Amino acid sequence: MVEVVGIVSEAERQAYTVGAVWHTSWGYDQTNVEFFEVVRETLGTVTLRRIGAELREGRLYPVPGAWATDCLLESDQDSCERDEARGYSEKVCRKPRTDRDGYARRSVRIDDVRYAWPYEGGGCYDTDAAGLPGH
Repeated sequence: MVEVVGIVSEAERQAYTVGAVWHTSWGYDQTNVEFFEVVRETLGTVTLRRIGAELREGRLYPVPGAWATDCLLESDQDSCERDEARGYSEKVCRKPRTDRDGYARRSVRIDDVRYAWPYEGGGCYDTDAAGLPGH
């Protein structure tokens, strides 16, 4: 396992190991949830690959190993087409660090509006999965 600066507990260390699941939860007038699986770890980065989800009792649950595409991860059409052809999308993210005030962040930045956190189980609420209208 790679040593991570600012991460102290075993649970936090496990969040960066290959196979660990992360999730997003974002949206303005609706809640969107996505799941990612760690596929690579280095000293300063973690590579998250988009995975699918299944609906159970109105909540979304991750399906590890069920690779999925996410054209929102890419900035151009060629990259989106590449991901569609290979069957998955992934994002290299910088591992969180402890800031100047000593606050240890837990999330990684996916893009301008999405951050991901280690998935702790129990499913996630999603507006569409709940059958409610969004925008």
